[in-house]
Amino acid sequence: MKCKKILDFGATWCSGCRVLAENLKKYDNRVPLQYIDCDTDDDIPTKYGVRNLPTLVFLDGEDQVIKRHVGVITLVQLYDILDEIESK
Repeated sequence: MKCKKILDFGATWCSGCRVLAENLKKYDNRVPLQYIDCDTDDDIPTKYGVRNLPTLVFLDGEDQVIKRHVGVITLVQLYDILDEIESK
């Protein structure tokens, strides 16, 4: 299975989202990462059932959810998740 896009759901008031953003600063964009501000866009979070922040949603080429992660994640953990998805 191949992950084609990662949606990063967050908000400016969310302290965990700020930590996640800092952790992702050195991400190499092996898979495109798109930030969704849940304060200004409520359609996309609703579409993907996002209820807690921060949330990362991993999508295939047809925008179907492969995996989701709720909460802060390190860069190493992100790469581990991508490796796990690609090994399936």
